[in-house]
Amino acid sequence: MKGHTYSALDQSFSRLIDGLTSYAIYTVSSLLERMVILLARYHVIECREVHCLWDFKGLQEPHMHDFGGFATGKFGDGLHEFLLRKDAEGHVRTFFCKSSQASTWLPEGPGYKVWKAIPTGIPPFLSPSSNRIIFGNA
Repeated sequence: MKGHTYSALDQSFSRLIDGLTSYAIYTVSSLLERMVILLARYHVIECREVHCLWDFKGLQEPHMHDFGGFATGKFGDGLHEFLLRKDAEGHVRTFFCKSSQASTWLPEGPGYKVWKAIPTGIPPFLSPSSNRIIFGNA
């Protein structure tokens, strides 16, 4: 699922991007070293190059209900926090709220079911061209 809402994660991304644009970085190893330095305040002690990515989105998406629009103006300023819970029947349900300080979770009642069906199988590897598409749209 797309959509992180944790302020420490937001802050670390901001610090990382600001810090990386201040240096000339010519190798993957120097990039990884700089990332560890920039993210030390967030207790990051190691960064690794990922040699392959799996297509979890492609595996899961056909089995999920569509929750588009919750972090946009469709719901006022957007619902930026989400909670996932498993109910008594074993179904995962989600709830949303505006912020971590909000006291009201939506919807009222049992929440929205996340899965239409449980995905099975192993996600395939993404090709390098797919990696560029995913990161280009992030």
